[in-house]
Amino acid sequence: MANSSFENLQSLFVDFVQPQLVQRKKQAGVIFSAVVLVLCYNTINKIIYPPKSLRHIPHVNYIAYTRSQLRKQPASEQARELLLPLLAENNGFYAIPFLGKWSVQVANPIAIKTILLKFDMFPKANSLSKSQGTLAHRFIGGPNVFLLEGKKWRKQRMISNPAFSRSMPVDMFGRITINLFKYLDNIDPTIDVLDTMKKWTLDTLGSAVFDFDFESLTKPNNEWTSIYYEINASLFVPIFNILPVLEKSFLWMFPKRKRVHDKMTKLKDMMRQVIIQKQARLKENKPNPNLKDTEKDLLTLLLESENEGHEPMSEDELMSNLCAFFFAGHDTTANALSSALYHLAVQQDVQKKAREEVINVLGDEPEDVIPSIEDTRQLDYLNLIIKENMRINPPVGGPLDRLVTEDIVLDGVLLPKGTSVKVAVYSLHRNPLLWDSPEEFRPERFLPGGEADKIEGMGYIPFSDGGRQCIGMNFSLVEQRVLLAMMLRKYTWKLSENTINKDELQVYAFNIMAPFDLKITLEKRY
Repeated sequence: MANSSFENLQSLFVDFVQPQLVQRKKQAGVIFSAVVLVLCYNTINKIIYPPKSLRHIPHVNYIAYTRSQLRKQPASEQARELLLPLLAENNGFYAIPFLGKWSVQVANPIAIKTILLKFDMFPKANSLSKSQGTLAHRFIGGPNVFLLEGKKWRKQRMISNPAFSRSMPVDMFGRITINLFKYLDNIDPTIDVLDTMKKWTLDTLGSAVFDFDFESLTKPNNEWTSIYYEINASLFVPIFNILPVLEKSFLWMFPKRKRVHDKMTKLKDMMRQVIIQKQARLKENKPNPNLKDTEKDLLTLLLESENEGHEPMSEDELMSNLCAFFFAGHDTTANALSSALYHLAVQQDVQKKAREEVINVLGDEPEDVIPSIEDTRQLDYLNLIIKENMRINPPVGGPLDRLVTEDIVLDGVLLPKGTSVKVAVYSLHRNPLLWDSPEEFRPERFLPGGEADKIEGMGYIPFSDGGRQCIGMNFSLVEQRVLLAMMLRKYTWKLSENTINKDELQVYAFNIMAPFDLKITLEKRY
């Protein structure tokens, strides 16, 4: 009887229960697969499309834009294919992915004026705030005048302003330019322009910022120059900028990247020792009242500000600012000078006219002449060239980050609270709605009453504008005037044969605008 009951139960299970379980298992599998697909679909949608709050704004194609970044597409091509076509669709606003999130880029001069002047409503967004552990954050992500906000920023800006408002160290710029000429005397007359300008700006910044000679022109392969260049070249590797988690959490999987981090530690240790030694010297010896400010490095001026009633910067603040000044001033000025030399090589009539102006101010004796600050102020045409060069190839073409603190309508476009807004300098400077034939190099655009003056709002901002305008603007402009004036007296030059830059300057499109494989051939005038 017991066996019969068991058999009946077994039969019931096999005939009725088991099929139900199998069916439910299949249903569960289908449901699970559907849930996974929905989650994947939603995740992909969040990545490749803007959030609903920004769907009213035209956006770039995520796949095409990411491919463009990874293959290092030249900036002009990327702009023509992906960005500039969007400008007319929504009054100079478009959405773009950046570091895994969507933001709105603005190339509308009226809206930009509001964004840059009302910096309490549009505070500067620290895009590195969540990137602790990355190479970029270790170099420039600390408490410095470029990233801080509110009272902390005002304190540092107040301390730093006098150092950058002083008369510029033109004699030092000139002496390092003479070192450059000696360097050029010993190499082939066809030069790698960007590499050469990076050497010049590195030596200039080392001396001007913290009285350290990198010797990149006199000893190009020395240890500190090699360390700095390797760090500098590694800051904008696209894969680590697009996916910072790889560096933050999985650095052990990238031994080459880990070695660069070790060199970063070594460089910052050297800079920390320079700070400590200079602090000690200033405590032992009171500042020399007879030493001109033009002969003092930036670190000395910052430390001396303690004697003028300012709250001193901490060691971490000093370190962070030195790194930030290097980041802001090295590649940007080297890139600006490189593209200026390119445009002067392509437009020989412009080069000839600029040389005539320089000779009229500095004379044409067969010897190196260092211009005074008064001389640089007389170089009107050279200044037009510098302005137009920074329009067509802004040294920092990437976006200036701001955060929207409340819902606002700018020139007819709604920007919701919390939106990341980026002032798109490159797109602004090449916006065909603002500039006539924007890809043509025309210094005369910047004559008084000319094309640039007629743009309503802020249409030309190579150094940003408003209260957060680049603190080193005048420093960079004087650097460029001195170097270009002395080069024009010393040499004539043209593009090298078979260059990839024959038809257009090829510039990498990720934030800092670095020319590709730019070579010119120099001919000495004396």
